[in-house]
Amino acid sequence: MKIKFITILITLVLVVSNIFAQQKFIVVLDAGHGGHDPGCIGQKKTKEKDINLAVTVKLGDLIEKNCKDVKVIYTRKTDVFVPLINRAKIANNKKADLFISIHCDAIANKNNAASAYGVSTFTMGAAKTEANLAVAKRENSVILLEDNYETTYQGFDPKSPESYIMFELLQGTHQKQSIEFAQCVQTQIKQRAKRNDRSVRQTPALVLKEAGMPAVLIEIGFLSNLKEEAYLITQAGQNAIANSIYYAFQDYKKSYDKQNQITTSTIKESNPLTTESKVRDDSTSEIIKKQPAKVNTESPKTTVSNQKTTSVSKTTNNSKSVTNKGEISYRIQFLTSQKLYKEGDAKFKGLKNIGYYKDGNLYKYYIGNKPTAQGLSSELKSVKAKFNDAFIIKMKDGKRVK
Repeated sequence: MKIKFITILITLVLVVSNIFAQQKFIVVLDAGHGGHDPGCIGQKKTKEKDINLAVTVKLGDLIEKNCKDVKVIYTRKTDVFVPLINRAKIANNKKADLFISIHCDAIANKNNAASAYGVSTFTMGAAKTEANLAVAKRENSVILLEDNYETTYQGFDPKSPESYIMFELLQGTHQKQSIEFAQCVQTQIKQRAKRNDRSVRQTPALVLKEAGMPAVLIEIGFLSNLKEEAYLITQAGQNAIANSIYYAFQDYKKSYDKQNQITTSTIKESNPLTTESKVRDDSTSEIIKKQPAKVNTESPKTTVSNQKTTSVSKTTNNSKSVTNKGEISYRIQFLTSQKLYKEGDAKFKGLKNIGYYKDGNLYKYYIGNKPTAQGLSSELKSVKAKFNDAFIIKMKDGKRVK
């Protein structure tokens, strides 16, 4: 009888010990992309994977320093490639309470690059708009870099609309909590980082589908937008984003503790990363104080000669009326390269009277020279037939201007 009592007592002690061991709230932080998968590329050649990792590590540091009853787990802390399905597996295996995947957004149409800016937080669900579906297709296309992805993802094709039909039938078990945290993120992003609030959205992202806990995917800004890219590469910008997500985590954790009658939370109310009040909330999302000299949000800093900004073959593009100093002209930019090509090069696909300007170590080639953008509309169509990404730019005194 005594032995039986001791056995029961030991069992109870082990059960209680296990309960206390599992008491910490577990959050998994996922820095999107990595390794040979750079993610989207900004106009200044910023790689998404680097921004994602920087913000993720900053966020993790904030949580670890200020939330003693929270355990932080990373899917990656270095520049390595992690298969999409493994990111969710890490969270599932650790029995995480929350999964946060951090990414940067982009749009393919360079003509509309300046119109897309701000932060969106996605939860798993069927895409209600083409834009939300585009996000899923871009993020899910990462699986194409994996070996045997057809088998791993059971024939899922990230480019096929039919593959997304299954998401219409899925009901997220943790959808309510996911939306709750997503709303916290968007509120803090707007109030603290002063970023454009693009709202909480749904998208059929595989990384969210596979996560067995509340999960969100945060698109922290558009690298296709030159000014947002300039913001995201600064410490101040990254700190502001990390702070906002951290305070959103605070709000969510407090609600979680209350709902689960947990009184052990040690979350602090302060100790954020410094942002030096460098940002404001407007359509350009500019850094307005102490901007680093290397960050250029307006136009290329490189001063070029008139010879370089007229034409590769030193021609005048047949429009003398708009080439006087101080006057605006419109051109069609169609190619960017690190190489300086000669007039008549096969790279130009038969285009003539080509000019270029230099942006850092890149040569940006253009054609046409008109006093209005409308004057290039017909020529743009013919150029786009050879260069899909061609778009109209505005120039003044040999420099591109906005």
